[in-house]
Amino acid sequence: MPASRAQRAFTAQRRARCLQMRLAGVGWDQIVDLLEYSNKGAACKDFTRAMDAARAAQQETAEELRALELLRYDRLTAAVWPSASKGEVKSVRAALDISRERVRLLGLDAAQRSLDNAVDAWIDHLAGAGEGLSDDDAAALAAVV
Repeated sequence: MPASRAQRAFTAQRRARCLQMRLAGVGWDQIVDLLEYSNKGAACKDFTRAMDAARAAQQETAEELRALELLRYDRLTAAVWPSASKGEVKSVRAALDISRERVRLLGLDAAQRSLDNAVDAWIDHLAGAGEGLSDDDAAALAAVV
């Protein structure tokens, strides 16, 4: 049987207090006593669930901000596109800058950075400066060889 609305509210409030207390440096024993948990494991489980919920909310907020920024980039691109497509140099530069920011925001440049890091590590390795390639760098280098 699902928990009642009142029980869910109590649990949410206790989790929030547990999270606040733990982040403030309060020890598990004191949290268990003050919030009347049955044991440290229950308090820790609530803390973990509260952290997971906070992370999910933060991720959702970040995605909303990312979507808003993409809409702004769309509007900026639309504003400079007519003159950029006619070859006006300042507008072309502005359109390219907007495009670079869009690529950075979406993380589309991550693959290139990974490859650049792998190549740099390989060069260091060949020069004797490194201990060897990491698994990630070796995989990235193998993908292009």
